[in-house]
Amino acid sequence: MSLYENINKRKKAGTSRSKENSTISPENYANMKAGFPKAYKGGKMTGPSHAKGGIPIEVEGDEYVIKKSSAKKIGYDNLDYMNEYGKIPTVDARKRSKKNA
Repeated sequence: MSLYENINKRKKAGTSRSKENSTISPENYANMKAGFPKAYKGGKMTGPSHAKGGIPIEVEGDEYVIKKSSAKKIGYDNLDYMNEYGKIPTVDARKRSKKNA
């Protein structure tokens, strides 16, 4: 169940928290009201760390999320390449030109 669905379920049941007792950051609440941004084509997410509320996301079954430290080690260019072409690059994608993809 998504965060949004859970909040609406709690509202209907009469068990929702007051804004003073909310566990949702004001930024995430504003994003939720506006509709969560979608990353249909994948890619790097930008926003606050988990310690600062993180980024609320919805994912589909069979999608895969990796932790930030692993993404940094692998390299965002390499991850972008794998996401676009569906295969592991044979040459470090950070050194690859778009023409040679």
